[in-house]
Amino acid sequence: MPPNFRRFLPLFALVFVLILIVPALLKKKATSSSCHPAAKATCVGADLANVDLSKATLTSADFSHADLAGSDIYSANLTGADLTGADLSGADLAGATLTGVRFRGANLTDADLAGGVNADLRGAIICHTVLPSGHVHAQDC
Repeated sequence: MPPNFRRFLPLFALVFVLILIVPALLKKKATSSSCHPAAKATCVGADLANVDLSKATLTSADFSHADLAGSDIYSANLTGADLTGADLSGADLAGATLTGVRFRGANLTDADLAGGVNADLRGAIICHTVLPSGHVHAQDC
């Protein structure tokens, strides 16, 4: 090995660590802070499209501005959850407990809320939405 190469060997080792190992560690840290839907979960802006949350206990969870489009949330307990600005288009919330849920600005287009308990849909976008009463809301679409 040339003498000049040996002199720079520690520098090469440091570069190796910085380029290969540090990004992997940072990626693991970012993954560990992802949303895990459960009671009191913080899932602000999370991408949860097409997930199965049926019969889950999601009380007081924060799903504001989350993407829940096409998700199965039927018979779930969402008491006190925050769905402000969430995309619930095409979601199945049939039979869900919706007491105290904040829907302001939430997109419920084509969602199914049939049999939903205590839903207050003020401020929500409802177009072709199956309401808790079972009627389909098709006005203002």
